[in-house]
Amino acid sequence: MSKTGIQFASTIVRGSYKGSLGCGQGGLLPFTQGRLFCSLKWKGFEDENIGGKRNFQKIKRRGRTTKTTIKSSILYQPSILCPEENLQKDSRLLKLERRWNEEKSEGRGGGEKLTKRIPIKIEKMDLKKEEEEEEETKFDEGRRRRKMEEEEEENELERHLRLGKEFVLKLRENLRQSGEQQRKLKDLSQYVREEPLPKLSFGLLTFLLNGRQVDLSRRLKPFRGEGGNVGVLERGFNQDKKSLNWTKILLNIQSANAVPQRINNEPMQIYLVCSLKGQTQITSISDGHQPNWHETLIFDIQLNEEEDEETILTVELFDREIKPFEGDDREVDIRHERVENRWLGFGQILLNSKALNYWTKTKLDGYLSLQTPLFYTGYNLSSNEEGLPTTLRIRLSVERQSFITRLSASEQLQENTLGETDLITTECLKLESKLRQRFPNRRIISLAINSSGRRIAICKYLREINPPIQIINLFNSGQNKKAVKLACKMIALIPLINERMEKLKEFVLPIWLTVEEVIRIGFACADELALVLCCWLLGLKLNCYILLGSTLSNGPNSSFVLVQFSDEEQWIIDPTTGHHYSPTNPNCPQLSIGTIFNNKNIFINIQNDEHPSQLNFDFTKKNNWENIFCLEKLSTTTTSQALVSIQSEYLQYEPLKEISSSFLLELRTSLERELRLAFDETRPFAIPQWNLLASRNLREFLSDLFASNFFDDENIQQQQQKLSENYLIEQHLKPLLSSFKICLISFCLPFINKKQIIESLLRLKLQQNSHSKTQFALAVYLKPLMGSIISCSVVICTLIPIV
Repeated sequence: MSKTGIQFASTIVRGSYKGSLGCGQGGLLPFTQGRLFCSLKWKGFEDENIGGKRNFQKIKRRGRTTKTTIKSSILYQPSILCPEENLQKDSRLLKLERRWNEEKSEGRGGGEKLTKRIPIKIEKMDLKKEEEEEEETKFDEGRRRRKMEEEEEENELERHLRLGKEFVLKLRENLRQSGEQQRKLKDLSQYVREEPLPKLSFGLLTFLLNGRQVDLSRRLKPFRGEGGNVGVLERGFNQDKKSLNWTKILLNIQSANAVPQRINNEPMQIYLVCSLKGQTQITSISDGHQPNWHETLIFDIQLNEEEDEETILTVELFDREIKPFEGDDREVDIRHERVENRWLGFGQILLNSKALNYWTKTKLDGYLSLQTPLFYTGYNLSSNEEGLPTTLRIRLSVERQSFITRLSASEQLQENTLGETDLITTECLKLESKLRQRFPNRRIISLAINSSGRRIAICKYLREINPPIQIINLFNSGQNKKAVKLACKMIALIPLINERMEKLKEFVLPIWLTVEEVIRIGFACADELALVLCCWLLGLKLNCYILLGSTLSNGPNSSFVLVQFSDEEQWIIDPTTGHHYSPTNPNCPQLSIGTIFNNKNIFINIQNDEHPSQLNFDFTKKNNWENIFCLEKLSTTTTSQALVSIQSEYLQYEPLKEISSSFLLELRTSLERELRLAFDETRPFAIPQWNLLASRNLREFLSDLFASNFFDDENIQQQQQKLSENYLIEQHLKPLLSSFKICLISFCLPFINKKQIIESLLRLKLQQNSHSKTQFALAVYLKPLMGSIISCSVVICTLIPIV
């Protein structure tokens, strides 16, 4: 290059300027042309030329220790011979500059990272694909950066809970992968087969062959038939991964039941806010206590299998109240009003791959149970006589391509997983395969996998276990139903975890942890919550069962608990929310029931109906229920061995030693500070004024409210006198009631991290209060329940001065 140079030419016409001749003027002057000679120098050559020889090793060592200056751009300014707009339009040059900046920021060294090659010709570059890859890379880097920042800011308890959740997810993933690898292993008999020898006398053959030995070897042939096509019932082919990830969610909202009513019986204006992956849609306003919408909301989302966050559809219930401006001195003939949105509850629908495939095939009207506040000033949260929870009637349908495959009966019967005896496993899986062909959409399960990877009969997960002492004391006092309600509240405060089902197949065996493992780790799936609750109720000597089926909130993997009291009353309990329903209630959120089991037997629903309100729960009728352990092939000895529980007999419910009173005080203080900061940042009207006296009184209110709801004190009779929230408010906020008009709302949820609490607080939309003189008060109450499980109660109120 230094000898020949780079030849260049230009057709740009330049006029004479300050004595210069110019170029290309009307044929008088030629265009600019010539050769450009460049000189290349080794970095540090002028200092390291010893005896006329280049000491490359010394230069290399010096380059590692010294800090060299790097130019700010890939191009030197004197070498730019064209307008800058042309450089901005050159996609290849932009790619080179972007790669240059990345290498400069990362500090390339030693060839640790391979340089991405860029084609010389623009025609060979797939610009659209490269732009998509760059967007994905930037998104992944931003998500990784945010995750690192969150991990740096979390405290010891948040780190413990996060590691516990990651451990559970990793355990399930490893068990799934190991099971899939063992399932794919095939025996030699599955590949080749031997031709049977003819049934002739070998002595006669030897005599006919004059004493020569008969060659008994025969040619092996490849196996063809049913055995060679194991597990290929339904397969999906990914042709366009980008387009196939798009999913259309159709949410038809019909009506609401048992909505909290205003105490003054004023007309209500109810509407719903639905949000999914950054998209928000609002329904129209329905007047009255029994709202009806019959509206369809459509969400077009793109699912990414590599995302850590779960895809959840959130539905929130609001009541719009129109109020006049206090002290409005504007035009008399014009009416000025302000709007207040009252948050009355929310519900969530999990949308992982398995749930989406289920809703693609199944389109049913279901009920979504809403979590309502603990207390809200001006509303009667238990307006109905039976105390039924608030539910929404929703029809959910999904338009997407299904890729989850089905396991055939031969795959399920492969002896590749350690566990129960061959007879029990074979009979259970044969019965499952038989009934699944008859009822393909029902959840029919008889075996589960424990944390060690062993197949266990689901009956062995149940055992009589003593619940916490608060439940036992309340049950011994003769209040059986209140004790069951208290157990439901405590179970609902265990954080819920959902298994990632992207690459799993249908009808795979579920992975269940024991009660001891759930309490120690602090996370559980819906099935494990039902197991813990059922074991507690069995410890109270109550007759109870676990119902396996499907719901609107958890899709095809849901579990409820059926309990029978001594007065023959029956409850169906949702362990994820703590709500209970009557078996004859058509508003029960459980859409279908496939399997019911207790600690003695497994019953599979063979009735034509699926909803609990349409089923006959008389398990002695063989026309309605198929019993697993009543099969003729299973003897009494085999059945008794299969019913030996794997649960521990005694459990410790003490909180972790690290959760001390000083730690809780520090956590509560920092949480309140961050809640106020987030509230201030999202308030659009004015700087909030925080009433410290009211906040101090609200902490005492939360403490007494928690004690009355969870019977924290030993004197139960004294706690029963404090069940009225209005009494607690008058007792703790009495000095402020004469000066302020107070509106208070409180909610309770399990503590996972601060981000979750902040999102729940901002969901109330109290920061959008437009009253200029409004004051706010906030308080947090943390109470450890068992292990690493902590209940977090939050209360916030608005105080408007009384003029």
